[in-house]
Amino acid sequence: KNIDDCVTYILNTVRASGCNGFEDAEIFGMAIHYYDEDKIDIGKKNFTGNMVINHLIVLSDEEKNQARDRAKSKYESEQLQSIKKEEEKKAEKDRKRQEKAEQKEEAKQAEREKRTGMAQQTLF
Repeated sequence: KNIDDCVTYILNTVRASGCNGFEDAEIFGMAIHYYDEDKIDIGKKNFTGNMVINHLIVLSDEEKNQARDRAKSKYESEQLQSIKKEEEKKAEKDRKRQEKAEQKEEAKQAEREKRTGMAQQTLF
């Protein structure tokens, strides 16, 4: 017996009951029944379905503040990362633009040198 088979048994039992809501004690009882029985049919293992767990989580003020601080830190980190990516993209675009301008200038310079060389050849 293992926890996976226990959960499979509980899910299949809940589905077979046709009910939409159970108390924690009822689910716990199903788990106890699974482990108490020597021979028990757990049902199909490839269970597909949706499950909703209704538990009200009450946080202390300290836990709320910690969660808020973690959320702020995560948000700030994500924003900084986003800004850095944008800056990197802009820097790459500027670098490419600069390379293109340099290539144009080199081509112009080569053309000037070519013309100057031709002019010198025709003079002599």
